[in-house]
Amino acid sequence: MVKPPTPSFAALRAFSVIGAAGGIRRAAVVLGIDHAIVSRHLSSLEKRFNALLLDRNTGKLTPIGKEYHQRVHAALAQLDEAGAVFEREARRSLKISCSAGFALHWLVHRLHEFSQAGNRPTVDLVMAGHDPGAVRDSVDADIRYVLDNFPSKPNHNLQMVDLIRPTIFPVASPEYLRSLATPVLRRSSLFDLSLIEEVDGTEWNAWFAAQSLPSLPHGRSGGRFEQAQLTIAAARAGRGVALGNHYLVHDDLKAGTLKIVQPLEEPLLPVQLGTYRFQCKRALWDTPELRMFRNWLQKAISADQADKWPHSTAQ
Repeated sequence: MVKPPTPSFAALRAFSVIGAAGGIRRAAVVLGIDHAIVSRHLSSLEKRFNALLLDRNTGKLTPIGKEYHQRVHAALAQLDEAGAVFEREARRSLKISCSAGFALHWLVHRLHEFSQAGNRPTVDLVMAGHDPGAVRDSVDADIRYVLDNFPSKPNHNLQMVDLIRPTIFPVASPEYLRSLATPVLRRSSLFDLSLIEEVDGTEWNAWFAAQSLPSLPHGRSGGRFEQAQLTIAAARAGRGVALGNHYLVHDDLKAGTLKIVQPLEEPLLPVQLGTYRFQCKRALWDTPELRMFRNWLQKAISADQADKWPHSTAQ
């Protein structure tokens, strides 16, 4: 004996709505289709079971219709829940902690490129913690700038990859540069300027050493700030000269709100003082979502060709 075909999903969905809405026409409104289509779906089920499922005069389910509706409605509810669970898992979010400057001036402008592709997790950005060798339990991964002369302590629970070693250069606002009594002629001329320091001047000292110059002199500080983005903001406000890189000041250089302080008679040497590093717990390294984000991040940085030296700019 040939087994009758399994009812179509459309017919089962229509019948489920008929029972919940109380009739064919009401179900048609809920489903947004013509009532004749709903009627045909119902008739196909009745033909399949050789039984009347709906009393056309009252619009109410028959006894056998009620029993079948309970089973169909429960099965479809399970399918809906299974789909919702799968969607939540497939589109779960990633929580990424990130250095504020890199996040604000580079990453947030490109995250849409990651999210626009299909089947990608959403990314929640939070501020990176202070310990360069730690990843908080509340986040999936961490992106931060790590200075070479302050390497993080070994942590065997973490896996990491260096993303880019950016060129570091001094920047100042056009207004500040115009206010100088004399132009910047040589690299040592920067000692006569108001130098904005991050934390304690460590980065300036390392930069001067790479330029074959002595350490940062005292007494001409343009202020000390905890984060690089604050030193850049101070430079933008005309407080003095800050150290920046492409990932912090590209938009400012393009808009003209900041300029590279390039001595007129002695060019700056290209200097890299650290790296932007991606790190996470080893157990999470190869999870599909994190691997997807890490691969995209590496490709996006590789495709960004703006971090070149020498930069052409004028005082």
